[in-house]
Amino acid sequence: WAGDCIQLAKEAKIEQVKSVDLEQFMNDRLGISGKFAMGDILADLDALNIYKSLSLNRDSDFYMVFCKYYDSLGEFTRYQSFLTNRFPAAKTEEQLKIEIHNVVAAELSIALSMVCQKEDLMEKEDLAYRNMAGYCFAEYLWKHR
Repeated sequence: WAGDCIQLAKEAKIEQVKSVDLEQFMNDRLGISGKFAMGDILADLDALNIYKSLSLNRDSDFYMVFCKYYDSLGEFTRYQSFLTNRFPAAKTEEQLKIEIHNVVAAELSIALSMVCQKEDLMEKEDLAYRNMAGYCFAEYLWKHR
């Protein structure tokens, strides 16, 4: 999901979206089209949720965990499970925005730093794109939880 936020930021940079239009640009694409469409979002949520279920049930068969996950979860609980599993301390939308910002814009991991470098999003002025992608993703998750 963090790499997809970077891809969304890159789309905005390529199209040279002005800062006043940035939020609308990203909201128009997030979960709908482009590099961070609904299929990508659900794949990211499912991957983390299944991983968490497997890590809690180490003796479980992957196939059984996988089937149980998809049999028992609807779209609504996918989002809520993701938030609980990945951002358990985020009890408000603002807390979620801060946590996502810390991943996407502030405290870049080595892997995410490499993605930003590859996508040419390491400059100081690129931070606005990364920030907005993170904020829009947080709003999207919060709205769908």
